[in-house]
Amino acid sequence: MLTIYLACLFFGGLLILVTIAFGAESDFDLDLEADVDMDAAYDVHGEGLTAAVQFLSFRNFVFFTAFFGLTGSLMTWTGAPFLVTLVSAILMGLVSAFLCHKMMIYLRTSEIGEVTNLSECVGINAHVILPIDRDHRGKVSVATHERKFQMLAEIADEATRTEFDTGDEVTVVRVVDGVAQIAGEDFIG
Repeated sequence: MLTIYLACLFFGGLLILVTIAFGAESDFDLDLEADVDMDAAYDVHGEGLTAAVQFLSFRNFVFFTAFFGLTGSLMTWTGAPFLVTLVSAILMGLVSAFLCHKMMIYLRTSEIGEVTNLSECVGINAHVILPIDRDHRGKVSVATHERKFQMLAEIADEATRTEFDTGDEVTVVRVVDGVAQIAGEDFIG
């Protein structure tokens, strides 16, 4: 079991170190902020279900893995019983993922975060990073006042196009409940 703990520690720790080394300013796409939000690909209804799906992000998985491996390795080396070690490693992994999740929510909604007033995004061009169509949300990358961030996006009702692919340039028409409503360059209105 020590091999599994060490592999988790190595994998999770390496990804955390790479993220710290490259930081959010680089174009390196392993940025843990680039979550694989299932909500971005599928329209999930219900606040509780949406929150649960958002908790299952790549960032939280990395933190769970790193702290699961760290706790399991340390407790195995100190001679703790197998079941105590396993339960402690799982609990520490869950606690670290939960704290990371809560910290990211705080950073997104406070003055410390990159954007506190999403209405400043209206009228700004963005780039599609996850495909969007009329039935499914996607994700866009927005740059405003030297800040670059990602947000969920859906096609605005008045848009003439019905789908956008990765790399397409779009305009943010409005922001509703933290979701950018977008239209293409051919949008008139």
